[in-house]
Amino acid sequence: MAVRSDADLLEPLTRTPGGSILDVEQQRAGGTVLLLLHGDLDHRSVDHLEDAVEAALSEPTERLILSCEELSFVDSAGLRSLVGIRGAHPGTKMHLVKTSPFVARLLTITGLLSLYD
Repeated sequence: MAVRSDADLLEPLTRTPGGSILDVEQQRAGGTVLLLLHGDLDHRSVDHLEDAVEAALSEPTERLILSCEELSFVDSAGLRSLVGIRGAHPGTKMHLVKTSPFVARLLTITGLLSLYD
């Protein structure tokens, strides 16, 4: 039986220039885009998320879904990014789904959950 190290587990994720780990996987079906977020959404990785959203919305898109089940950490820059993404695309329906208990609590306390349909 092979033993995997922590480094092996992190290998598929993208290290942002600041050293944070965030992976954004895109799936598209018609006018709906699903972005699966894995890792940390913090001051070092918000540009990575925002670039992924812009790339996803560069094609005609009616609905953007952000899946946060594998999002392990969000700081104030991450919260600001989520607000900015929503505000920059008022004509696109956006949803946050599968939020972890940590992320759901953070979004509820700050009132940001209501920004997303």
